[in-house]
Amino acid sequence: MKNLKPKIFKLKPETDFIAELVYFCQQHNIKAGWLQAIGAMKNVKLAHFDPKGKKYSEITLNKQLEIASLSGTISICKDEIHFHLHSVFSDNLFKTYGGHLKSAIVSPTAEIIIWRYDKKLTRAFNPKIGLDILN
Repeated sequence: MKNLKPKIFKLKPETDFIAELVYFCQQHNIKAGWLQAIGAMKNVKLAHFDPKGKKYSEITLNKQLEIASLSGTISICKDEIHFHLHSVFSDNLFKTYGGHLKSAIVSPTAEIIIWRYDKKLTRAFNPKIGLDILN
């Protein structure tokens, strides 16, 4: 895949992080890529996949958190934009929390860089694994 120029943008306070990523990708016709983000968020929902039970456990952190690390892929799954995001957040006591990022509210800002690819990446359900995985 040919890597195209990265796009860098920021999100405003109190916006839905995932919804804003979807909107940005739709506006810029991004169907495949890699992203990273820094900033801070609140109301963060993280998930952890159990391969034996083939299901996610989730936790919602209703406090102010810094993004210590956030990266992942952009692909298409079931004709919709899909983000597979791994993240680590830290609180004011420097305790960290990590997992798949499911949702979050920007607080006060998030700075994102997306490396867009010229071809579409797709995902499909793999029953043996129990997940939608990259084709």
